[in-house]
Amino acid sequence: MLSALTFLPLIAGLILLLLPRERERLAAPLALGSSLVVLFGTLVVAVTCHQAGPGMHHVEFFRWIPALGIHYFLGVDGLGAVALLLSALVFPMAIVAAWNRSQQPRLYFVLLLLLQTTVTGVFTALNLYHWFLYFEISLVPAFFLIKIYGGPHRSYAAYKFFLYTLLGSVPMLLAFVFIYTRTGTLDLVSPVDGVSGLAGLFFQDRLVGEGGHLLGRATLFVFLAILIGLAVKTPLMPFHSWLPDAYTQAPPFVTMVLTGVMSKMGVYGFLRILMPLFAPELAAAAGWLSWLAAATVFLGMLIAWCKKDLLEIAAYSSLSHVALCVLALCCLNDVHRGPAHFAAAYQGAVMQLFNHGLTAAALFFVFGLLIARNGGRAGIDDFGGLRTVAPQLSSLAMLVIFAGIGLPGLSGFVSEFLIFKAALAAHPGAGALALASLLPGGLVFLRLIQKVFCGPVNPACAAMADLSLREWIVLGPVALLLVVLGVWPQWILNLMRTF
Repeated sequence: MLSALTFLPLIAGLILLLLPRERERLAAPLALGSSLVVLFGTLVVAVTCHQAGPGMHHVEFFRWIPALGIHYFLGVDGLGAVALLLSALVFPMAIVAAWNRSQQPRLYFVLLLLLQTTVTGVFTALNLYHWFLYFEISLVPAFFLIKIYGGPHRSYAAYKFFLYTLLGSVPMLLAFVFIYTRTGTLDLVSPVDGVSGLAGLFFQDRLVGEGGHLLGRATLFVFLAILIGLAVKTPLMPFHSWLPDAYTQAPPFVTMVLTGVMSKMGVYGFLRILMPLFAPELAAAAGWLSWLAAATVFLGMLIAWCKKDLLEIAAYSSLSHVALCVLALCCLNDVHRGPAHFAAAYQGAVMQLFNHGLTAAALFFVFGLLIARNGGRAGIDDFGGLRTVAPQLSSLAMLVIFAGIGLPGLSGFVSEFLIFKAALAAHPGAGALALASLLPGGLVFLRLIQKVFCGPVNPACAAMADLSLREWIVLGPVALLLVVLGVWPQWILNLMRTF
C-alpha cells in the first residue's frame, strides 16, 4: 500500500512526459486523478492505523544494500498517518489551483507529481538512508518550480532555497554516516518487533553497537548536526532567510506546497528522528532551543506586522506558526510532569503540523486568487471593499484567516492551546514570549481584513469576480475541515496514540 501511494504520482508523471504536445490539455486531469487516488489510499491507511492502535502498520521491508545497512523499509504510525493525510490533501489543491496554466503546464504537473512522490517517501521511510534520499531529492522539483514559474527574482530565490537546504543537509548526512559506523544499522525501528533498531539501541544507556562502544561526547555533535539540517528545513531563526524569498517569488500555487507540506518535513524529522534517538540531548538543549523557537514565533509575527505585501505577510506568519511545533517538541522530554503533559505537547505539535499545513496552503491559494484578479498587485492598499464585490471569496478568505490566528471554534485554536499549555508549564519564559505573538498576529490579520475586505470599494477591484466552481471545489472542503477540526478534533487526535 505505501509503495503504491509513493510511486503512483511518479508513474503518472512519467505518463505525462509521454503525452504528445497536442494532448497537453490532459495533463491537469491526469495529475488530479492520480492525486485523488493517493488521497483515497491515504484515507484507508489512516483508518487502519486508527483501528490498529499504537505501533507501525503497513510495514514493507526489503534488503536493498545489506552490506551498508541500507534497506527499503516503510511503515506508518499515527504521526506518519497525519503527515501523509496532510500531503494527500494539499497536492490536489495545488493541482486544481494551477488548472489553467498556460506556461508549460505539462512540466508543472510532472514536477508537482515528482515532489509528491518524494514527500510521501519522507513520511513513510524508516531507514535513515532511505529517508535522506527522499529528503534531498525533493529539492530538485521544488527548485525548478520556483525557477521556471516564479516572479522577477525567481532565479535568486530558487538558488538560495536550494543551496541553504542542501548545505544544511551536509552535516546531517555526516551524522547518519557516523551513526552507522557505530551501530551497524540505519533502521529507526526493527522490522520484526517495531521497537529495537536505532531507537532501542540509543535508549539503552547510550550503549550502541555490538562492541559496546559509547558515542560519548560525539553524541552531542551528531545531535547538533541533525538539528541544524532540520532547523534549516523547518525553518528556525537564524536559518530562515531563504524562506521569504522562496515564498514570495514562487507562484502562490507552488508556495501552497512549500509551506503546506515541505516545511512539515523538517518538523516531521524532529519528531521521527531527533526525539526518539536523542532524548537526553534534546532534554539538555530544550532550554535554549525553546527560546530559539519562541523568538521565531514572536519575531515572525512582528516582521509580518511591518509588511504590507500579502505574500510577505503570509510568509512571515507561516514562519511563526511552524516554529510553534518546535516549541512543543522542547516540552516532550519534561517527563516528571507526567503523561498528560507529554500528551499535550505531542498532540499539539502534530496537530499544529496538520492545521498549519492546511491553513497556510489555503491562505496562499486565496492570496493567489486576489493577486491574479487584481492584475498582479499584492499590496494590502491595492484592495478594498471586497466583501461587497466578491462576498463568497471574502467569507471563505476570512474564515481561513481566523483559523490561522487561532480563533476558538476553528482548527488553529486546538493545537495552539495544547502547545501553549505545555510550553507555559515546561518553559514559562519562552512560552510567555511565544504567547505574546498572539497580539501582533491578531493585529496583522485584522488590519489585513480591514484593508482588503472592508471599507469603501477600491476602483481597481470594482469588477473583481467572485469564486468560480473550480475554486469552490478547493476552498469549500478546506473551510469545512477547518470548522470540523475546531469543534471535533478527536478524530485526528486519536490517530496520535503513539505515546
